[in-house]
Parts: sequence; structure tokens; C-alpha cells
Amino acid sequence: MDHQSTSIPESVPTSATIERRAGAPKGTRLLRRPAVEALTGDSRAKIYEDMLSGEMVRPIHVAVNKVLWVEDEVQTIIDARVGGASPAQLRMIVGKLHAARPQRLAQVLEKVLGPEEAHRTLAAPVTPQPQKRPRGRPRKHAAQQVRAPTASKSTSPLESVAEVV
Repeated sequence: MDHQSTSIPESVPTSATIERRAGAPKGTRLLRRPAVEALTGDSRAKIYEDMLSGEMVRPIHVAVNKVLWVEDEVQTIIDARVGGASPAQLRMIVGKLHAARPQRLAQVLEKVLGPEEAHRTLAAPVTPQPQKRPRGRPRKHAAQQVRAPTASKSTSPLESVAEVV
């Protein structure tokens, strides 16, 4: 019986090609979904199903329609699966990885901005963006047009219907 080796198609960016493109050290790379699929061996549906159940790390949203996974977080999940981790253990690992993300941000800011500026940046309150006013005429909702019947002296159903109309 002839076994064919399964290889990743060249159109799928592997972590090695992403590393060459970005020149980033191992562990700090960000992976697109096809690369995560290739690393884990899971389909897109299985990856998102595992994310919903808490057994896979969530991606980082970098744009409106673009998400990326941190390579060392994905590799940690793969290593745990190979080690025979139960779903409960995977959920615990994912929780710890997500909890470590703010600390990782602080480290990056310290490296890039310096300790004082990083501390000021992290300590500054985040101001929410002002809500935009809706344009155009306000629409009347059906709930505003029909008035609820008020307590009346009459007990006849026909009289209460006449009050509503």
C-alpha cells in the first residue's frame, strides 16, 4: 500500500513563511486562520466550536474582518492536547492564556515606549468614543402607536377595545 505524505499546500501560509515575512522571533508571531488550521489539523468549524466551548484561544481582532492568533498560545493548546489534557484542563489553560494578554501588552509597551511612558499609557483612563446621532427622521415604533388600555370603570371587552382605538 502506497502512503502519500500529506503536506500543506503552498497557498496556505505556515508559521515558517509568516516568520520569514515578519522577521519576528518565535512565539511573537501572529497566524491567520489557514495557518491555525494547518497547525492544529482542525477545520474552521471545529476551531470556532472549540473557541465557543473555551477549549481554544480566541483570536485578536486587528481589523473589521481580520483576526489573528498568537502562535505560542496556539502551540500551548496543541501541546496540551498531545499531552492528553481533558476539556476542563484545556478551558483552564485557555483562561490563563487570555488572562496573561494584558501583561504581555505591558511588556511590549515597556520595550517600545520605555517604562515611564508605558506606565502613563496603561494608567490613562480609556475614554469611550462619543456615540453618533442617528441621521434622518426618528422612526415611530409600533409599540409607541398603540396605547395600553387604562383601568376603566367599564367591564365590557368591547368598550375597552374602543378605548384603544
